[in-house]
Amino acid sequence: PGRGPGRGPGRGPGREAEGEPADHVPGRTSSGDVTTPSAALQSNNAWATEYARANPGVFARLARGQRPRYLLVGCSDSRVSVSNVMGMEPGEVFSTRNLGNLVVNSDMNRMAVMQYAVEYLRVEHVIVCGHYGCSGVKAAMENQSLGFLDSWLSSLRAVRRRHEKPIFSKHASPKTRFEKMCEANVADQVLNVVHNPIVQAAWARGQPLAVHGWVYNLANGRIVNLDVSMNAPRDVGPVHRLAFGGGEEGDREG
Repeated sequence: PGRGPGRGPGRGPGREAEGEPADHVPGRTSSGDVTTPSAALQSNNAWATEYARANPGVFARLARGQRPRYLLVGCSDSRVSVSNVMGMEPGEVFSTRNLGNLVVNSDMNRMAVMQYAVEYLRVEHVIVCGHYGCSGVKAAMENQSLGFLDSWLSSLRAVRRRHEKPIFSKHASPKTRFEKMCEANVADQVLNVVHNPIVQAAWARGQPLAVHGWVYNLANGRIVNLDVSMNAPRDVGPVHRLAFGGGEEGDREG
């Protein structure tokens, strides 16, 4: 992946050499970290210049529009950079992120993104991508009150309620339990995606659309495929299978 150097703003051209003083570039440390907004703008200028040099015409092409094949439903964690993780370039991944990569029907932002991606951009794949070490999942596994966050975490605590007993009965290690709960959360959010009318309406009109569940490993940069992909109404349980355009009520039995 990577069709040109300097793909990540803040890590491209302009990073000072090892051993140079931290103030060599104002707002940037000796390790290359950007610490001020003005340094971030300088980093952007350097990245844009080098990216355009390595990819002639790229910004003119991006300005004309987007046709991504992927919608990524991810977590807001700063350690998970959507395009970099997937080895993709600008314009290839449409994305929406929140704490815990939750898919909640009352989240109007998430639903608006999903509808736009599926109905107007006509993406071919929806990927729910969580990550090991998710602070949202960790908070849901504990009982400490976090104020307003408790309302949002209720969905993650529901995941805990459904999966805690089988996970804890099979695994004694706290680390493994935590990892398995992160995986269970992704699998549950995949179900929430395919239960949504936006996705099922796309299938009803014959639109190719597959939904996948992945977990990103912060420790090695690799993505784990949970093998929970779904791409047709037959993959949805009868309770959540919706009928469209005068479909038979039998589709919703159960």
